[in-house]
Amino acid sequence: RAAGLQEPTVVDVGEQRDLPEVMGRADMMLVSTHGAPISGFTDPFFAKLGGSKQHPISISSLQAHGDRLNVRVVILNACYSGSGSAMNFQRQFRTSDMVSYPAFSLLNGRTIACAGGWRTSDTAGFLFTWLVGKALGAGLGPAAAMSSAIGTLPEMTRDEAIAALEAIDDPVDRQAAIERLDQAPAAGPFSHPYLSGALTIHGLL
Repeated sequence: RAAGLQEPTVVDVGEQRDLPEVMGRADMMLVSTHGAPISGFTDPFFAKLGGSKQHPISISSLQAHGDRLNVRVVILNACYSGSGSAMNFQRQFRTSDMVSYPAFSLLNGRTIACAGGWRTSDTAGFLFTWLVGKALGAGLGPAAAMSSAIGTLPEMTRDEAIAALEAIDDPVDRQAAIERLDQAPAAGPFSHPYLSGALTIHGLL
């Protein structure tokens, strides 16, 4: 909505269909759910987003179908969604090619992905996504829009953040998000590197 795009298709946790069927011809994917470090799995093949429930975004689904997706923009608003692993059940590997959700999101050769390296704030994740949408709506390309959002988030004032949170549809969620900022400083409530520093952009040059 911030980008001025058509209303999205919403997919709930527990979706059983394969990823290509879920995504269709969509060129943007925003994932907002629970996440855990991939390194915590015995083999990254079993890693998935969404906590204990079934979720269409997993390492196995991206590995199997990622090259056939139409997506150009992937935003993974989930804790540890940018973390990776260089091991499988048998052994660890000496390589810079880490298995990760954003890396496997690039298999179609044209996606720009952004993900969080550690556990961070849901409010910061929402505001980052809102800023990316605004930048895309202003005509920036995906990589530039994500870079702009990462640079803008630490400079947001409390009033600007609250104005953005007013876009939340659900009145209960909206009020809860706004109330979390009651005691926040008027300037730079999201300026700590722990918040903006978690965000990493992944793409193919």
